[in-house]
Amino acid sequence: MAHTCTSILFHLVFSVKNRDFAIAEPPKLWAYVAGVAKNLHYHPYAVGGTGNHVHVLAGAPAVVSVAEAVQKLKSNSSRWLREHGKWPGWQEGYGAFSVSSSNIDAVRHYIQNQEEHHRRQTCEDEFLSFLERSGTPFDRDKVFDLVPSLRDSDSSMSRPRHSRAGLRLYRPSGWNAADRVE
Repeated sequence: MAHTCTSILFHLVFSVKNRDFAIAEPPKLWAYVAGVAKNLHYHPYAVGGTGNHVHVLAGAPAVVSVAEAVQKLKSNSSRWLREHGKWPGWQEGYGAFSVSSSNIDAVRHYIQNQEEHHRRQTCEDEFLSFLERSGTPFDRDKVFDLVPSLRDSDSSMSRPRHSRAGLRLYRPSGWNAADRVE
């Protein structure tokens, strides 16, 4: 063939460190991330999330790897967030799931309705659902470890608590859901 023709669509998910609710003005961030994607010649079909994580449905050129796309989106958005307030940073990892072009509208709708969706399901449960439905191998004990180096230390972290999905979640001593900043 004389030309390279691709249709590569990713549903990317990445979270604030410790999944803290640190995104002060989510709609402004979503617009910024969409602009970054456009400037990088990705096609942002949808950007959304909540105050602690981001979803991006984007098409990317064939020469761009998923890791490169996520790295550029996270680094540019981190710089912007630091310029607009206190910012703890993104977690190191991410989720990337392939999307068929026939499912663009369904995934776009899902991303645009994150606030409503998360009234019924936690970020952690949502991510596990993506992993399970996509058949992605993962270790339940390592998906959400917040501070692995402190796993055995009781001095600064409380004992592991279990979410509804049975995951080991580490929370600072005295942490409770009412402390979230939304």
